[in-house]
Amino acid sequence: MAKVIGRIFLWGGSALVVVLLCGTLLQWSLSSATAQRLAAPGMKVDVGGHRLHLRCEGSGTPTVVFEAGLPGSSLTWTSVSGEVADFATACSYDRAGYAWSEPSPATRSAGRIVRELHLLLRNSGIAPPFVLVGHSFGGLLIQLYASRHPDEVAGMVLVDSAHPRLAHQSIDLDRIASIRRTVAILAPTGIPRFLFPLPAGDPASREEAVRTAERALMKTTKSLRTAAAEMAALRTSLQEVAESPPSLGNKPLYVLSEGRRRAPFWLELQEDLTGLSTVSEWRIADSAGHFIHHDQPELVVEAVRTVVRQSRLGEPVDPRTSP
Repeated sequence: MAKVIGRIFLWGGSALVVVLLCGTLLQWSLSSATAQRLAAPGMKVDVGGHRLHLRCEGSGTPTVVFEAGLPGSSLTWTSVSGEVADFATACSYDRAGYAWSEPSPATRSAGRIVRELHLLLRNSGIAPPFVLVGHSFGGLLIQLYASRHPDEVAGMVLVDSAHPRLAHQSIDLDRIASIRRTVAILAPTGIPRFLFPLPAGDPASREEAVRTAERALMKTTKSLRTAAAEMAALRTSLQEVAESPPSLGNKPLYVLSEGRRRAPFWLELQEDLTGLSTVSEWRIADSAGHFIHHDQPELVVEAVRTVVRQSRLGEPVDPRTSP
């Protein structure tokens, strides 16, 4: 009996090794094929040792800069950036390690990411002022950007943004650390590509070709490792924003919050974000989940239009009367 059990473990272990080796080879092949097949739609800009991908369209100031959530790339904003480009310059980019941007050996904390975004905008020749638009984790990032570079920011749109106090009320950072370790270890094997339903939100908000590209780029080894690195630095990121909250003064701020969850603690945090400016608008997207820019993209476009117009006029504008 002992010999039989031994053989079972031996064959089982051997089979597992073969499966992992095949998965690793498949993951490497798919990641390489994706990089070769999908050409970058924008330009790559050096930010000190590695290059970030940036895509801008439209014209007019202030320039609107989009920051994706975690994990996310510039493609997540396709549902709104084209319409924003009708009335302003609209720029979306990929953080280091995602999509067409090169990875960075530095920690993926909010402070480091904001430094790289600042270098990206400066080195690409895009002059301030900026209207910053951030979703989820991206909302944290633009809050820190506005804190560190207040003279460059003309206004902000927070799309169901994370709050620096989130960890104290809802996020289990230890559980996230465990997920991060799992993703980091398994990324080369290709297993995580079957675990995450990406991209999220209403599929009708973007063309199928865009969603297919977004899915393929997100499931490369490079992007999976980047997501794990950002999760690893999440505690630091939350602390950095909490210690340096922005003060927009009378610069316009628009807070959009999802309507499906409506958890009391979440709405309290969203309402608290409106206090970052004396000129703020708060709207709950009743029919949207966390990805408001996918479920109700017209609301995000309306919010950006409102903030852009307010920043140009220097006075509050009722969004219902914005052209």
